[in-house]
Amino acid sequence: MKRVYSQIESAPEIPSRTKVRIVRGIGAVLTPFYLLAASLLGAPGIRMHIRCAALAFRLMINRRIPLSEALTLACYPFDSVRYFEFDTLWKWLHKCKRGDRHLDISSPRLFFLLLSVAHPELDVWLVNPDQRDMTTTQASIHALDLDKRCRTFNCLIADANLTPANFYTITSISVIEHIPEPDDLIALKHIWELLTPGGRLFLSVPCAAEAFEEYLNLNEYGILETAEDGYVYGQRFYDEELLQSRIFRILGQPERTRIYGEKNSGAFVASRTQKARDVLYPFWRESYMMGRAYRYFERVREMPGLGVICMEFVKTQEP
Repeated sequence: MKRVYSQIESAPEIPSRTKVRIVRGIGAVLTPFYLLAASLLGAPGIRMHIRCAALAFRLMINRRIPLSEALTLACYPFDSVRYFEFDTLWKWLHKCKRGDRHLDISSPRLFFLLLSVAHPELDVWLVNPDQRDMTTTQASIHALDLDKRCRTFNCLIADANLTPANFYTITSISVIEHIPEPDDLIALKHIWELLTPGGRLFLSVPCAAEAFEEYLNLNEYGILETAEDGYVYGQRFYDEELLQSRIFRILGQPERTRIYGEKNSGAFVASRTQKARDVLYPFWRESYMMGRAYRYFERVREMPGLGVICMEFVKTQEP
């Protein structure tokens, strides 16, 4: 498989608190206008953003988070293709029959937090090996009074010691691609074993017309070892052949898929580079940017650049 080596540059300077406050204030004013513009463009995830804003207001009113954190959550809760992933998997998950126990595997914390708040009948379990992210997640769980319904496991999915066939729904948003082979196949098999018969697994992974693996000079999660050349495995982008050989071969054919990608190649990398260089990047424009630079595709092979595929699998029998 082709390898791509990418340099992620850090921001050249740390802005003053005054400048940060000014930018946050501008974001608070402009966010509704950009959301409206994004909605007119047909961008996904607008309602999910509004849910986050409502959650931020609730936490601020109850004095669980300061105003600065509330503004961040309300104005730019997530970025880039997360608008698509959150929107698609939320709709799919809510249309299927729900059991009383849900498992999330290392997805961005906001997804399972929103799910837990929206459905108080659910017990939500979370597995995440990233210690720093888990610490923040546990603080969020406590702030939302979800301690009794949320169980957390700060380890790899294979080490969580969970009971097989114990979950009716499982979600994992942009995770599998970060696991080097052959551990990705081992993780998928283990996840499938945790799903009860009749249960549903919701996955998303990045995709491209031609598959490749990306290696980065930044060890973002600190889980994998950095090689001697200074690069660490970052993620793989799946083409149709790789989806078949590394995902569908384990889980069977998906019940449904949805694909969202760049209209023109280069938008994702350009956006990622700008965010890394600019601490004051205007995240409140993300929804509008998605509407302008991305669109839906029927097939992965039709994409001119990078994108994401969401998939739903139903465990009717072992594939």
